[in-house]
Amino acid sequence: MPAIFNTLVVHRYLEGRLSEIESGSYPKHHLWGLEAFEGKTELAKTKGNSIVLLLGKCLKKIAKGRFGDTEAELAIIVRRNQPDLIYVASGHLFFIPILRRLRIIKAKLVTWVFRKPPKSPWWKLQNLHLSGPVARGFDGILCLTRKAESDFKDLAPDSHVRFVPWGVDTKMFNPSPVKQKTSDFYLAIGKTERDYETFLNACGKTKRNFRIIAPREVAQGRKIPSNVRFVECSTDPPDKAISYEELRAWYGQAKAICIPLHGDPDDTCGYTNLLEAMAMGKPVLMTKSGCLDLDIEKLGFGYWVKAQSADSWIKSLEKLESSPTRIDEMGSAALSLVRSTYNLSTFNKEVTTFILQVFQKQRLSR
Repeated sequence: MPAIFNTLVVHRYLEGRLSEIESGSYPKHHLWGLEAFEGKTELAKTKGNSIVLLLGKCLKKIAKGRFGDTEAELAIIVRRNQPDLIYVASGHLFFIPILRRLRIIKAKLVTWVFRKPPKSPWWKLQNLHLSGPVARGFDGILCLTRKAESDFKDLAPDSHVRFVPWGVDTKMFNPSPVKQKTSDFYLAIGKTERDYETFLNACGKTKRNFRIIAPREVAQGRKIPSNVRFVECSTDPPDKAISYEELRAWYGQAKAICIPLHGDPDDTCGYTNLLEAMAMGKPVLMTKSGCLDLDIEKLGFGYWVKAQSADSWIKSLEKLESSPTRIDEMGSAALSLVRSTYNLSTFNKEVTTFILQVFQKQRLSR
């Protein structure tokens, strides 16, 4: 990317975390390609700006969150100097895309989307941040799935829309230098849209050992089976409950990684967990859910589990253990995919190429 580009980044989760990423204690895949950007890159900061935070929270409360991330939008508006590019790596904007459509904002505007928002009655005024009129304010729309790419090409036909597979930080997540000896447990982590109720029911029906890193409410009012080691995670990602160094060790020791979801057909939850497991060379057992462009069974590194079925979890565990070589074979298949496609080197190149095309107004088909 040419060094003449000055980029303003909207990514609330990165505020205060850049030093952790630079030190190697937080994974680089949460940068969403930023490490490959040249020129000046700056976060649209909301923390430490009391006026932005107070006014943003007031607007959000009045609008009941219908207009996206008002604090981030105010942080963009109050800037004295406009950048060449506003890159929305995480977050939802409403007013900024409209101002871009009106050409009041001169900077190119690029965002990431995971899914088309669910339909709701017009009078509820919900999901306005990704409605057609707002989506058409983005110069570029990067999509986490092919389904999102198809949906947003319809929503914003004049925008540059493209599916780019995510990549994982293989410096942090990898089975080297010495592959850790597999222990006798299965690992499940994550908090977003997880179906731990069904998964815990399955755990209680088997004598296998499990480790779960999940929010406190998973355990509240529910007896955790004796074969489950439960670690409460914080409101943030699990980095506050367990260090990434220890998490990597648990990944390496686990027989396989379990990702219990609810079965939403448009879901992209569990993607981070999936890629990290693959990078560690681990088989994956995952609820058949969502629209991710990775078929774990066809690609040979896991088994799909039926939604809300404890028995399906047990059958998948039995299938995985039915052959003495299956765990290693599936782990090798997962690792091979990461090395060929789902890595940061490939991902960063795809993102920077996309942004160059936005600036050059080239619409190249994949």
